[in-house]
Amino acid sequence: MTATGVFTHLRDTKGMEDMKGKKVTLSSGEAAEMLGVSRETVSRLARQGLLPATRLGGSRARYRFRPADVLELASASGQR
Repeated sequence: MTATGVFTHLRDTKGMEDMKGKKVTLSSGEAAEMLGVSRETVSRLARQGLLPATRLGGSRARYRFRPADVLELASASGQR
């Protein structure tokens, strides 16, 4: 995905508005789509500390990501 495509994706993603002062985050699937990789790769990047994430409770490893962190990784990996 190009940098322009990433910004378009962020603008067009439903449910990301911060209407009640809550932090806006992306799911693993949304982050994967922005980076052009699989959800498994995004989870691995989070486990390795290469993509900052918040881990949700429960038996499954579920993460949430800040859009700025995903954009920074996309930029650093040369996705333009």
